[in-house]
Amino acid sequence: MKTLFSFLITLFFLQITFAQGPYTEAQRRKDQAKLDSICRRSPTTCSFYGDLIGANSVFKNHVPRRIERNRKICFDKKFQYYSNSYGKVMRGCFYINTKDGYVAQFMSRGEESCDGMANTQPGFDMMIISKIGESFTFRVSKEGKKTFFAQLPPEAIPYGMLTNFVLNNPNALASPYREPFTSQNLPTLPYRIEGSTESSKKYLFSAYHAQRISIKDYIGAFGTGYYKDSMGNTMIALAVESDKHFVKIEKIEDVNECFDGRDFGDEMQEAIATNEEIIREKEKDLEYQGNNDPKKNCEAAEALVQHKRQMLDKEKNLNNFLKAGGSAQSREGLRLGAMAMDVIDKVVTDRLELEKRICSQEYSLYIYNNNSGYGEKLKTIANNKIQCYNIAINQLNELKTQLEQINARNGTNYAKAISEKNLHYFKKIKDIDLNCNFDKDGKKKTTTMDAGAQKLRDQIQEIMKRR
Repeated sequence: MKTLFSFLITLFFLQITFAQGPYTEAQRRKDQAKLDSICRRSPTTCSFYGDLIGANSVFKNHVPRRIERNRKICFDKKFQYYSNSYGKVMRGCFYINTKDGYVAQFMSRGEESCDGMANTQPGFDMMIISKIGESFTFRVSKEGKKTFFAQLPPEAIPYGMLTNFVLNNPNALASPYREPFTSQNLPTLPYRIEGSTESSKKYLFSAYHAQRISIKDYIGAFGTGYYKDSMGNTMIALAVESDKHFVKIEKIEDVNECFDGRDFGDEMQEAIATNEEIIREKEKDLEYQGNNDPKKNCEAAEALVQHKRQMLDKEKNLNNFLKAGGSAQSREGLRLGAMAMDVIDKVVTDRLELEKRICSQEYSLYIYNNNSGYGEKLKTIANNKIQCYNIAINQLNELKTQLEQINARNGTNYAKAISEKNLHYFKKIKDIDLNCNFDKDGKKKTTTMDAGAQKLRDQIQEIMKRR
């Protein structure tokens, strides 16, 4: 009898996967009725079909929710996988909560991840991800300390997706061959994202195949897992393949695997407490500088202390926001973070430091010019340094303007602005001499890197001349 039902399922596949043309709602209902009928008669022969279609489809009662860390989080599916990435082979398991939309992935345990998530020993490192953009990473240190790190979504973001899969080989429907995966040798066909020639191939096991499938939802890991099409059908990606990466599912199991993270401490709160202590130390240091700086009669010195206080206020605002439970990924969190970590402030700090050094050199010149005991070399060095500092200040002012233009261009897209400004800052700052070191003869010193770069430039120029 089991052989007969296996034959019926195979026949069912031949009937619907070789069909050409669009897949209609009427055809979907017809196929569902056929499959439901087969599965009711012999549930053991089509256990995986229950995940795909009918009353037991994984998307039937699928309502993604936020992760509630203070209660047990349970998973009903275990996917055992094999991966090969740049020649590095790994086996392991990830877990899916098909109702709430959670996925649990282990970051370092490999095959031990298939033993479940109850054994939280040193080295434990697991991330639970929700479909609304949040994640909780639970870790156990070598010393046995249990902590978690939360990343919350920027805003209330919608879940789901909308893309089209097309057959990797348009002629595949005319061939009886199907690529088998898992211990059940489930038949699949490879698809890729429509319009992308570099897209990885996703091998789909489905109650039907068509030239083009519109995808509107997904839950899984590494691109494998469950997909839902625009008409409510479910399919499983059992393998994902690209030039350097390959992941395949070897086994899918129904489980009741639960994790209790209530005794894990919040890494963010510990970081906030540490940062509060650092801020207090910075405040003490600035208070000392303001009261004891010998150059406090220099306008730049006073401006520098004031600027550092303003920077510290930005750090305090961000820290207080996070301490009150705000999310670093929220719009306000990103805004405060962008202010607290703005490289424009670093540019202003560098400029004021140079202006303060100019004060020092001008005072030295005053001493040299009014005392005959000082030689001309000292005056030359002081003048050269002042000139060098002024060149650097002009370059910093130009850099500040460029960074402000990046801010204006990105508006409230704070994350993008931070990224662009950091890249631009590190690209430009290396060409600005903030040290202005001179030897005793008044000649500018070059660092090993400067000398090497100059030597390379000279060699290239010589080669070009010979050509």
